[in-house]
Amino acid sequence: MTENATPSTKPQAPPKRHLKNFLLDKKFQLTYALIMVGVAVVATSILIALIWIQANNANKVAERQFDDTKAMHEHQSKEILGLFNKQSAKTQEVFTQESTETKEVFKKKTKQATDVLALLQTQEEFKEMAETMLKEIEQNDAKDIKARDEEIKKKEELLKKEIETVRVKKEAQLKAAKEKMDRDMTEAAALRRQNDLRIKIGVLAFSILFVIILFLYTIVLTHKVAGPLFKIARYLERMAANDLGPVWPLRKGDQLQEFYGHFEKAHNAMVAQCKKDIEILAGAIEGMPDGPAKEALVSLKAAKELSLDPPKKS
Repeated sequence: MTENATPSTKPQAPPKRHLKNFLLDKKFQLTYALIMVGVAVVATSILIALIWIQANNANKVAERQFDDTKAMHEHQSKEILGLFNKQSAKTQEVFTQESTETKEVFKKKTKQATDVLALLQTQEEFKEMAETMLKEIEQNDAKDIKARDEEIKKKEELLKKEIETVRVKKEAQLKAAKEKMDRDMTEAAALRRQNDLRIKIGVLAFSILFVIILFLYTIVLTHKVAGPLFKIARYLERMAANDLGPVWPLRKGDQLQEFYGHFEKAHNAMVAQCKKDIEILAGAIEGMPDGPAKEALVSLKAAKELSLDPPKKS
């Protein structure tokens, strides 16, 4: 009996990997991926909380510094204005004291002249002249005192105006400085809030992106383990169905390469044993007479040949 040609066991090119085939073992892959995602969520949540707390504390410190700066500026402004008011009051006291001292000096001079003229009035021949001179002295002193008072008042008013002008100018400068400081503080606070919001949104977006990437990476990583196991399980099912067809190699990057190599060796050993059995059966069939025993061996030989070259599924 003619022996069938031995089927070729040369492996074909492996099929390309599709997205829908990444979840080969859903329970294993999703469980592992969700565990990794859970760990990542906890870690990123702690990180976000720490950044959030740090940002809020920084805002509080900055606001407290701004409040302290504002309070110090207001205190300095009050001190400067109080100094001007104090200086103005002191100037008023100086001019008042100067006016009083001037009057006292004129009174002393008048008293001395009056005493001299009073002595002259005791003399009959100088009485009329003394009275005239006394009246002139009193009139002149009154005029001098009045002129001196007016001069002092003019100087006082002029100095008051100068002090008031400087005070108003300084007050305007302090007010402008305070308004500018308020604007700067408001702008700085708004910019700080905007930057804090950007940082928080950035950290949150990065955390979400990190979790998504980690989830997808875990699916891909577990697929590289589940893929070889899935392929071995399919080959074992085929072998259980008497199908010893060719075994395709693993894709580049798959895990369990060494384990899969042992499986290939075991499969090749079974194929070699099956070929040897076919040769033995062929030799036994040639020397046997026709009958049920020969037919049984022929059927067994055909089954083994079919297991080496199974029909392709449509």
